[in-house]
Formats: sequence, C-alpha cells, structure tokens
Amino acid sequence: MAGTRWHSQSEDYRGYRVEFEPFFLCFNPIGIAMEVATQEDAAGWNAHFQLLEDTRAQVERSLAESGEVGHDDYYTFSVRFETLQHIADVLGSLESKHKQRRSFGPDVYGAAHGERGKGGEA
Repeated sequence: MAGTRWHSQSEDYRGYRVEFEPFFLCFNPIGIAMEVATQEDAAGWNAHFQLLEDTRAQVERSLAESGEVGHDDYYTFSVRFETLQHIADVLGSLESKHKQRRSFGPDVYGAAHGERGKGGEA
C-alpha cells in the first residue's frame, strides 16, 4: 500500500511493524503469520491493528456493521487483509476531514511505542 514503511529496528521480530504515513495504523505482519499458523492469539507479537484512541470508536463501529467474523475465518490471511483494507479506508476518510494534511512519520510511531530517537526503518 502507498504511504507505508517497514520498521525493523532490532533483531527481535516481535518489534517489527508496518507503519502507515497518511494515518496512524501499524501492525506486525510476522505476528499475523504466527496467529494464522497457530489459529490462536500470539501474545507479544503485536498482530492486532494499532490505532489512535480518537479513531478507535469509528473503526470499531464500521467493522461491526460489516458483520461477525467466525473463529476459523479470523485466523486467515484473507480476512486479515480485508480487515486491513477496511480499516485503511475508514482512517483515510477520517483523515480527509482534517483541514491540514497530517503525516505520521517514524518519530510518531517511535514515541507511541516508547522508543527513543527516530524509528529505524529498513
């Protein structure tokens, strides 16, 4: 997707993430792969889609309107990708309502994840 970057600051794969610049959204795709492989939540792998609190309610409401997702479907790459696309659409729409374009760079994500200095994209 346009406006994304890969963050891989260390050798610890649990800290890897894909970050979006046009809006705040990040996740660890390796964590998603772990969950799909094991068919259960992978604690500490940050597979969930991380959002800003001020967007969470709108995103959750929009996802709820899409209908329930069963356990077997939730742990598939296709449903995760569809969910990612849906969330990106909602966040893009929310960001378009701001008078001035915002950009979420490595420093923003680093601060949100308690990292010192600039994010280490690869």
